[in-house]
Amino acid sequence: MSATDSHFNDLLEHIVKNSLFTERQLYIISKVKEKQKLLDGISSGAYYRQIRQCKNKIFGVVYSMMLLKIINILDEQAFNTINELSDRLAKITSQSDSDLIRDIDITTVISKMDQLISSLSNIN
Repeated sequence: MSATDSHFNDLLEHIVKNSLFTERQLYIISKVKEKQKLLDGISSGAYYRQIRQCKNKIFGVVYSMMLLKIINILDEQAFNTINELSDRLAKITSQSDSDLIRDIDITTVISKMDQLISSLSNIN
């Protein structure tokens, strides 16, 4: 594993650890998105149950974001910031084998990301 892969994995691991999704759920979501059917080592019933759980969790996240906006916990600026941060992280992660991620101190990126996210809420 190269240093670039390690940086990329550290960033994704941090994001997954702080998300509402497990690695397994994200794996299933990615396979469904790729239109891949059953996974190896899992029964069809368990697979479809996990797909349903993933969809329910995605719906819950979206509804929660709408609710937080309605009750003014997250304002328009917070959503813009989340969108910009997501775009920048997508750019970093999509270039995992480039010089860009090698030149980035992932610890600093994670720290700044955490600071930014913790400052978004209107709860003091």
